[in-house]
Amino acid sequence: YVTVSGRIVAHLREDYYTFSDGAGEIRVEIEREAWRGRKIGPEVKVRLLAEVDNGPTGRYLWVKSLDIIE
Repeated sequence: YVTVSGRIVAHLREDYYTFSDGAGEIRVEIEREAWRGRKIGPEVKVRLLAEVDNGPTGRYLWVKSLDIIE
């Protein structure tokens, strides 16, 4: 598991988004349970606890929890 802080900058499809920490970007999978009904835009800084996973299109983060930190 890894913990990263930054912003969710784009919705790609279904549960997949682009996450940026300011130094780079990575694809993340965020399931409905992690959102807990919150609407979070690219202006909101978040902390993600995630598992690093490898899929057919490359490495991504499978998010276990999402917390607003700003």
